[in-house]
Amino acid sequence: MLVQALLTGLNNFHKVPFYRVLTIFNVFVCISMVVCLISTYDGKPEYRKLQACIEKNLKIIGATVPFFDNIELLPNVKVNESSIIIDITNIYIRKILEKNADVLSSALPKNYIVNDYYLSKDEKKFLINYENINKPTRYIFNSLIELNKTFENFNSYVVPLDKKRSINLKEQPHLLITGASGSGKSYYSMFLVAYCLNKGFDTYILDFKQSYTMFEDTKAVVAFTVDEIAEKIQVVRDQLHERQCAMKDYLRMDNNLVACQCGFAPLVVFVEEFTALMNSGADKKVLKDIEATLLEISSIGRTASVHLVLITQVASATNLNTSIRSNLTPLVMGNGSSTIYETALGCKVPDVMTKFEKGEGLAKFDVDIFKFSTPTLNFPLREFVYGQE
Repeated sequence: MLVQALLTGLNNFHKVPFYRVLTIFNVFVCISMVVCLISTYDGKPEYRKLQACIEKNLKIIGATVPFFDNIELLPNVKVNESSIIIDITNIYIRKILEKNADVLSSALPKNYIVNDYYLSKDEKKFLINYENINKPTRYIFNSLIELNKTFENFNSYVVPLDKKRSINLKEQPHLLITGASGSGKSYYSMFLVAYCLNKGFDTYILDFKQSYTMFEDTKAVVAFTVDEIAEKIQVVRDQLHERQCAMKDYLRMDNNLVACQCGFAPLVVFVEEFTALMNSGADKKVLKDIEATLLEISSIGRTASVHLVLITQVASATNLNTSIRSNLTPLVMGNGSSTIYETALGCKVPDVMTKFEKGEGLAKFDVDIFKFSTPTLNFPLREFVYGQE
């Protein structure tokens, strides 16, 4: 039996060299059979896929295996829609699984990826979390009531992205939203403005192209001309400095605190079409001061809960100060070439998907690059803005 052979090999691992080969052989068989359970999750084993995955992984040690056609030979394993749980009672099994767990991704069916793997706290189970990358993750709301109910328990420093991931402003304090016209970037940006207002955030909109006129009669501070933008950005800068001073005592107690945890409302500055603003032909000193303040916010605003959301079609070095860009979490939306995505994300993006629907794109949180789908409202955005149907 497979399990018996595995345990026998492990117990004699230190005695005979042959058992070392047998142990690795059996563990790879177990790993391969476990991950292939995903394709047999509906109770109908696909033996050809099972055999292919086993053989693929065992090529690493130059082994070949006969065809296993009995799923019951597997060790104590549970598979659900998002994880595989393997019972472990032998330290050698644990060590070998930990060492070779990186082969799991290559063994999974094409539309599945491994997110992480780890030991349980009691060290008796090995857990493998995976996901189906084709599974829909977009929020779709048919009413304002449904939307408010979904987000009512979100923390004060969290804003929605899709069902799988939210944006934690403590970890991703500043955003770059970029994409061509029609990609959905402006709609998502307006959704975020409405969300911030709904949550009681101090909200500033610096909109040189005057696309956000629907927010003029809200609690948001809206500026359209260069002079108005310069005036409002100075107000934000003053508030940033005031919050920094007020946070000194809190930070002495806990240097991980941010202002929204100490009684301050998050303050979010939306800058629509930053490139158009910088190329407006206005006084260079005024534009330079605006850019300097945005750089200051992106550099030190996190602790003060002062956040920057910069929206632009192009995020190249010629259109966006690289020091500012390096402080922003990029969300790239719409169909585009690998070059466009690599410029915004700041790294190579192999086999980038270019067939995105409106509101979809790629984001980069630290080193993690992933696909996202922004919320869809099947009712007028204005209802969310003004809080009534």
